[in-house]
Amino acid sequence: MKKLILLSGLVSTVSFAAQPIFHPIGASSTLGSVTNSRALSTSFSNPASGYLMVNHKANDSFRFGLIGPIGIGYELGEVDSLIDEIDELEDILDNGVSSTAEANAAQAKFNDFLQEAGEKGYAKATVAGAAPFFPIIYKSQKYGAVALDFTFAGVGKLNILDDTLTITAGSGANASTDSSSYVQSAASATVGLGYSNSIWETGYGDLVVGLKANATQLESTRTVETLDSDVATEIEGDASSSAVGIDAGFLWVADNVVFGVTMANINEPEYDLGSLDNSDCTGSRCTQLNNLITGDGIATTGGIYVAEAQTTVELSLSLANKQLSLQTSYDTNSVKDVVGDEYQWAVASLSYYGDSNFLPGLRVGLRQNMVGTELSYANAGLTFFKRLNLDVGVALETIEVDETELPRAGYVNLGFTSAF
Repeated sequence: MKKLILLSGLVSTVSFAAQPIFHPIGASSTLGSVTNSRALSTSFSNPASGYLMVNHKANDSFRFGLIGPIGIGYELGEVDSLIDEIDELEDILDNGVSSTAEANAAQAKFNDFLQEAGEKGYAKATVAGAAPFFPIIYKSQKYGAVALDFTFAGVGKLNILDDTLTITAGSGANASTDSSSYVQSAASATVGLGYSNSIWETGYGDLVVGLKANATQLESTRTVETLDSDVATEIEGDASSSAVGIDAGFLWVADNVVFGVTMANINEPEYDLGSLDNSDCTGSRCTQLNNLITGDGIATTGGIYVAEAQTTVELSLSLANKQLSLQTSYDTNSVKDVVGDEYQWAVASLSYYGDSNFLPGLRVGLRQNMVGTELSYANAGLTFFKRLNLDVGVALETIEVDETELPRAGYVNLGFTSAF
């Protein structure tokens, strides 16, 4: 349970990055990495989108966020009741077993469990959103649009480094294992400054280009700790670093068609993950712990996270005076997030945004990670009074927890923004 509390704490602290790959912000979780002027949170994707977010037909010059959006999410590996099984194992490690039969049963069960958990068990918690009143977009019909945003994100992931469970059978038997938890967490705050403008206008459409700089401060922590609290051993490392990432994008905007390309992190900024400090850890227990870390390929020194460049294409088709839209986006290459998970999203969605303040806006979508976990999600969202946005998503794949089938992943996003 203490591992679950730790992961929950990462979310509750509202750790502070622009449109994190592991948790898209707001309505983008349903719509994808597309530009939809009715959903302000989609401006975080393509740097050219700011130009389309202000309604000049209504003589507007500004558009801004109000509260959020903010969202939380979770993801679990393909191991049933992972946290419950860990709790039961820790109880045996703390209290031992009372008979030979109980000892044999515990060894048979938990050695199989530990091997499975080490291969594919994990628990992941995420948070993402925008600070109040952001983004702030100012558009001049003559000079283009300037967008300022302040976004935040946090992620925590628990993995198991497995080793065998040893039990000395008999009355008052003791149980021990060098199996350990590996917890990674990262929190970032990003200030983004972007500029976009129409550079070519024809009778068939307009070409809008955009450029954006994202200044990010990243705090990261990595901890390896034995599950056996009686012989608790911990190796920990943390780091703080900052870098600037450069995004570029363009949109071809016609009457009922928007096509765009986004190139994120063109310069591939690097962040320090810190070293796992084992200098104060000595003895046979530490030797085994270091062997587990090395065997899992975890870098103990010089950990670096590279925010790899990623290109995304988007296409939107609109009908009914642009109230009904079919949208799709696709990442052309995969990248890893700060805890090492691989993502390449493909998204298709359908949305309706009417002009009434009373009839809700509706959106539904399907999201698929083409690499890594290859999880797929069903997504849905509602917009109330043209300003209050609620989006939820659940994975189509399930696991069993307490004999109940639950989605392996899910998230919810809520925000209140100015209307188009």
